Amino acid sequence: MSYNLLTILSYNLLTIQILLYLCHTIISQMKNSRKLKIHSKFQTRTSNHITIPSLKLEGKWLEKLGFEKGKMVIVEQKKNRLTITLEKIKNH
Repeated sequence: MSYNLLTILSYNLLTIQILLYLCHTIISQMKNSRKLKIHSKFQTRTSNHITIPSLKLEGKWLEKLGFEKGKMVIVEQKKNRLTITLEKIKNH
């Protein structure tokens, strides 16, 4: 009887450990991604006004990642994906 109880407790402990690992993984992924809305921005042309899509990235989290004020970035574009990388400083 105690063997069955130990088996059940071990199984439940393993289940709890797996759930904790999955929760930790989900929380870690949430911290590494942002959900942003693409806004519409008016732009004046010589003869008319048009709207263009616009994204705004802001927050202390950018600075924590090394994206400090005044630094330059490279934006690479592929279908459905933008990659933003800090520009490497060239040593002369």
